[in-house]
Amino acid sequence: MKVVLVLGAATIGGADALGRPDFGRIQPGAKADFLLIRPSSLRLGPVDDPIRNLVYLSSQHDIDEVWVGGRRVVDHGAVAGVDDADVLRHMQAHMDKQRARFLEVGLDRGFDPFASSLPTWKEDLHCSIS
Repeated sequence: MKVVLVLGAATIGGADALGRPDFGRIQPGAKADFLLIRPSSLRLGPVDDPIRNLVYLSSQHDIDEVWVGGRRVVDHGAVAGVDDADVLRHMQAHMDKQRARFLEVGLDRGFDPFASSLPTWKEDLHCSIS
């Protein structure tokens, strides 16, 4: 499939499918929602065809700015007015409560969604390298 068709499907095509002529395009009367991608990202370079690189190589990590209704809500990759460290603390606290509740209720059905990916370290284990 041609890259320009993929980009069109993600923008104007998606808006048309929703019956929203005010989405998916930059023109008078449209919502003025758009994003700016960092073209200097290692994931996007070297650039031969910027549209192809955008469609096939970009990710959320390449987003520099997001504008919604003509207002910048993401600047240099950071959401305006959001303290990432504070959000992470709240998320961790919620996860800790969920883990405690799971263990308290005793939902032992042979599956522990909180089990460690690695075995617990044991001080009495000894390794020798030959």
